Amino acid sequence: MLLNNLNKNKTEFHDVTSLTHVGNSLFVNSDRELLLQLDHQGIVINGLTQHLQGGVGIDNDTWLDQSGNNNNGLLVNSPGVASNYIELDGIDNYISVDTSNSLDVFTISMTIEYLSLTNKDRLLNQISNVGGTWSLYAINNAFGGSMEFYTNPLWHDTEFTPVVNEKYTIDFVIDNINQLLKVYVNAVLVTTINDNVNYTDLGIGNKYRGIYGTYAHLRVYDYKHYNRALTEAELTQNYNAITN
Repeated sequence: MLLNNLNKNKTEFHDVTSLTHVGNSLFVNSDRELLLQLDHQGIVINGLTQHLQGGVGIDNDTWLDQSGNNNNGLLVNSPGVASNYIELDGIDNYISVDTSNSLDVFTISMTIEYLSLTNKDRLLNQISNVGGTWSLYAINNAFGGSMEFYTNPLWHDTEFTPVVNEKYTIDFVIDNINQLLKVYVNAVLVTTINDNVNYTDLGIGNKYRGIYGTYAHLRVYDYKHYNRALTEAELTQNYNAITN
């Protein structure tokens, strides 16, 4: 594999077959085709519009966006802050991560760990009761205990059942043009859903529209939003970067 280091004056190609990542560099194959664009931690940055990194950039109740786009998160009702995660108490804590989304194609990635699970715990949900249909149950006993995705009025089984004290990276690759939602857990595809997904404001751990379900008791290690569909190779790269 070759590495393309770009600067104002020249382009150099170096053999980096044994390397996993170099900051702000383009990884290319032998035909000089773009494969991955990574930051210094090995995170894919092409199309990254929001990056909330566990415990990093906390300013009172603001979780500062590390992508450089100033899309900050909001910590609601004082969740716990540790060096590498935000902890939600399952009572009234949640995190507001986005105000709106008008993209037809996008990717949401989050790394979380449940500390307890009850029926209809919520993971990622529409906050307000105006517009949007995004709601993700962490566990829904009415549907066999697996994680369920709700896009009003339809229910979709993700065929994934989380357990407590286990860290997961969950990716949602959404293509509303083709009505496709792909759900990955630890970079492995677990289900494909045929439906549109939209929201006007999105939160982690909150009740759906402030009314339905229960608050989530979990730790949030990482949250990312991309303005495009990530490839499976890119999802794997991000997962390896986070776990390593």
